[in-house]
Parts: sequence; C-alpha cells; structure tokens
Amino acid sequence: MSMWNHWHNMNPQVIDDMNNAPDREGPALVHPPEDMSSAFDEWLVRGTYPWENNGYPFWSHLYHASSWWGYRHLPNILMVHFDDLL
Repeated sequence: MSMWNHWHNMNPQVIDDMNNAPDREGPALVHPPEDMSSAFDEWLVRGTYPWENNGYPFWSHLYHASSWWGYRHLPNILMVHFDDLL
C-alpha cells in the first residue's frame, strides 16, 4: 500500500524526466494505473529485472529479503518480523 501511494504521489513530469535522463540505464518507469487491483496483481507475478518474478514496476521485496536469508546466522545480521517492531 505504501508503494502504491508513493507511486501515485509522483509528479508525472518527474517520471517523464527520469525516463528521458541522459545515460539512463534499466527499464523505464511507467505511470501508475488508476486501478490498484490490477497493479497489485501485476506486482505479484511480474518482475522488473530478469532475476525477479514479482515486484513490478519497482523491485522485488521478496527477492531482496531472500537474498539475506542465507546470512541470517551471522552476528551482524538481524532479521526481524515487522510485527516484532511494534
């Protein structure tokens, strides 16, 4: 939900300026659709980058979290469930 709000609060001209920046790399950021339901459905099943299978049009939170999972035993890594932050 926070990503949806962030995406919708972006100025459309800023999105266009980012997409047209000189030497820009990576996929263009699309303008947000009006329908949150369809955007959420796409976020669940489409990746932005070849190594992701969800998270479109930004990045996969699931891939990012799983990339740390193998290091959770290290003393300088702390994995915390969101509910435990309250």
